[in-house]
Amino acid sequence: MKGAYLIAQTPAQAQSQKVADDYLVQAKALHEKPGSEQEVIRLTSQVLALTESADAYFYRGYARSESGDMQGAIDDFNQYITINPKKASAYSNRGIAKFKFGDEQGSLEDFNIAITLDPEYDDAYSNRCNVKSILGDNQGAISDSNQAIAINAQFAGAYLNRGNAKSTSGD
Repeated sequence: MKGAYLIAQTPAQAQSQKVADDYLVQAKALHEKPGSEQEVIRLTSQVLALTESADAYFYRGYARSESGDMQGAIDDFNQYITINPKKASAYSNRGIAKFKFGDEQGSLEDFNIAITLDPEYDDAYSNRCNVKSILGDNQGAISDSNQAIAINAQFAGAYLNRGNAKSTSGD
């Protein structure tokens, strides 16, 4: 094949990649388990010490957000987005971290991007609803909740968010 090159790994590089892959598998298995955030951060940091990994940034960002390190979470989601700019959940998770950090406008922008990338992403609509409510846009919040419910009629949080927005608007 003209112009194609095979880049060979040394045995040490192959072993390093295998170790990184093993750490990442462990981190993925733990990432939504309550109380495991520090272990996920440790494992994904080890992955990143060995190799560049979008997934390691994503899982570490999620764990940092869950453990209260919003700036660290935002930094990790920024890295993930640099590597993989078309992943709606990365923007949504960064939006959550920005919201918790007090950056409502930044979080709103991230939820908008997530929805643009994946118009069927019910969580992004629900999260944007919460930001719109905080910013006083109750009609926009209700509209976002309605959209989340249209996508997933079983999404209880969207009904709760819609009820809160209606209550705040006096409806």
